[in-house]
Formats: sequence, C-alpha cells, structure tokens
Amino acid sequence: MKAGKVIQNEKVLFLAEQSIFSGITLVTSFVLAKLVGVRDFGLFAGVVLVAYMGLSVSYATIIQPLQTNSSKYGEDGSYKTFNILALLALTGLVSVVTLAAIPVLTHYYGVSNHLILAGGLYCTVFMGFDFFRKWFMTTGKTGYLLLTTLLLGISHIVAFVSIYFLSPNPASVTLIMAIAFLPSLAVQAMLYGLKIQFTKESIQDMARENILQARWLLPASVIQWWSGNFFIMTAGMFLGSAVLGMFRLVQSVFGIFNLLLQAYENYLTPKTAREYLNDPEGSVHTIRTESVRLLGGLMVLLIIMAWGTYYFLRNDPQSSDGFIQTMLGMTLLYVVIILNYPVRILIRITGQNHLFFQGGVLSLVFSLLVFRYFIVHWGITGALAGLIGSQLLMMTYWHYHLQKNKIQLWKSFT
Repeated sequence: MKAGKVIQNEKVLFLAEQSIFSGITLVTSFVLAKLVGVRDFGLFAGVVLVAYMGLSVSYATIIQPLQTNSSKYGEDGSYKTFNILALLALTGLVSVVTLAAIPVLTHYYGVSNHLILAGGLYCTVFMGFDFFRKWFMTTGKTGYLLLTTLLLGISHIVAFVSIYFLSPNPASVTLIMAIAFLPSLAVQAMLYGLKIQFTKESIQDMARENILQARWLLPASVIQWWSGNFFIMTAGMFLGSAVLGMFRLVQSVFGIFNLLLQAYENYLTPKTAREYLNDPEGSVHTIRTESVRLLGGLMVLLIIMAWGTYYFLRNDPQSSDGFIQTMLGMTLLYVVIILNYPVRILIRITGQNHLFFQGGVLSLVFSLLVFRYFIVHWGITGALAGLIGSQLLMMTYWHYHLQKNKIQLWKSFT
C-alpha cells in the first residue's frame, strides 16, 4: 500500500512539473512578444529554434542513450562522470560553433555579434538545464525535478520584470533569458551529486555504447529537425515574414503538446526498455495500453484547445482567416504526431534506431521535391499539407518495417 502511494505521489509530482514547465514555455512566448514586440521576439525565437537544434543533438548523443542505459548503470559514479564529460564536450562544441558563426552571420546577414554571443550562451545553459532535467526524470527524482523547475519559473518572472523596466535590445533580451536558467542550473548541478570517479576503460566502454546508439540517432535527429522546420522556413521565404510569424504564433500555442509528448516519451521509454530485457511481448503490450490511455487524453485536450482558440478568435477583427486555417491545419498535424509517438518508443526499445534516420531522409526528400509547388500554388494550405504529408510518409515507413520484423503495435487486445 505504501509503495503504491509513493508511485502515485511520484506521478503527481511528475505531472505537476510537466505542467509548470509547459506553462513557463507558453507564457514566455506571449509575454516576450508583448514586451518587446513581434520583430524583436522573432529574433529571440530564432535563437530558441537554433537552441532546439542543439537539444536534438544532445538528445541523440546523451539523453536517449541515457534513458535506455540507466537501468544498467543506475547511480554508478563512473556513468555520472561520463555523462558530465559528454555534456561539457557538447557545450564546448556549441561555443566553438558560436565563435565561428560570428564573421559569417555579421557579414552576410547583418546579425549583431552581441546577439550571436548571447544566443550561444542561451543554447549552452538551455542544454545544461535540459540534461539535468532529463537525468532527474530518468532516475525518478521527481522532487528534485519539481524544485528546480519551480526555481526556473521564479527566475523567468524576474527576467520578465527586468525586460519590462530596461526595454532592452534583442541581444540583451536573449542574455537576460539565458541568465534566468543559471539559478536552476546551479541547484541541479549540486543535486546531481557528482563525485569524480572513473577509469579510462570504463569511459571508453560507455563512449562506445553511446556511439553505437547515436550513430543512427544523431543524423536522424538533425534530419528530423530540418524536415520538421523546412516547410515553415520556406513558407516565410515565399509568402513573407507575416506568414512565418503566424506559424511561430500557432507553434507557441501548440508548443505545450510537444512538451507533454516528450514527457510521455521520457516516462514510458525507460520503463518499457527495462521490461523489454525480460519480456519483449509484455513491453509491447505496456506501450499499447499506456498509449491508449495517455494519448487518448492528449487527443481530447488537443481538440478542445483548438476548438476553444477558434471560438475565441472567430469574431476578432484582428485575427485573419489564415490564422484560423493554420490553427486547424496544425490540429490535424498534431493528431498524426500523437499517433506516431508509440511507434517512436517501440523503435527505440527494440534498437532499430536506423529507422529514424531512414524515415527522416524520406520525409526530407519528400519536402524538397514538393515544397515549391505546394507553397506557390496553395500558399498556407500547401505548407500545412506538406507538413502533414511528410509525417504520414514517415509513420507509414516505420509501421512497414516494424511489421516486417513481426512487431505489431496495434492489434486486438483479445
């Protein structure tokens, strides 16, 4: 009975943390857009988009191997040391890329070098915060998880007040938002409890394990980032910055679902990965049953939110038909994405990470072939159709290969 209460409390804390973090992300977008204006917010949003590119690399090389290897190593001191060394190497690479980008971006695109440096700092601290957050998730330290996220929320409030009174430029806004991560990052590092403990052989073995998993995950993550953002970027180029801004606004509304889906994946992947070692069929059943419950609830929430936004905006003279159209199109896109997440988890725990890369390449090739025709002839509708089509193509490809290997996710429960 006591064990059941502990598990239930952990789930409550986990869901509370996810809600707070999702709220921080959503509120940040709307508050900054209000405080600094759409144009300056767009520059900061560009930095965030690049930061998510960095996170996709971190997920592939550190986080996703960690989620599947945590059942093997647990709190082993050598493993904790190895992950910190990997994180430092990755953030060091970000610093090098940032410095190398200064002459190119300033000369050819007129971007302020102060904004580039602030953007590099933002990417670095965001990646550090995300690593420790995922570590606490994976190891079940939900109390630490909630504490550091609450601290992040307080820091963001202080950052908003600072921006309100200082009315800074985009580089300063980015710097302030980067500094907002530092208190939580410092507390996370202390709670991580690192004691330097490793041997050359242990680090080499762990590095080989990560490389073995990341060899497909890394190119897949980079390609999926491009395929996921390609139509949005080209829509802005062909249809104007207003359309790009509209997409970003709608993405901010739907951003909460990305975080909830990531939480679902972060919760279910380690659980089923441990189960798969002893009971492969049981792990597939767990994914199936958990997905019906969790994703069913997300689907209902998605439809309610989309309908509520449409109802709220339908008589607003400042909202355009294009915004409503984009909102409805993104709702359909997220239905497809939600249905695809159980397949992603199944691919990961069965070690078929090459399918991510192959599916991403297929999706990106499709986007490159059709984007001009879709956007020039159909405008916003074409961009939405391209996004949905690329997701459907990738999902079909993954399903085909799973069934080819006699792994069937959706089947009768009887």
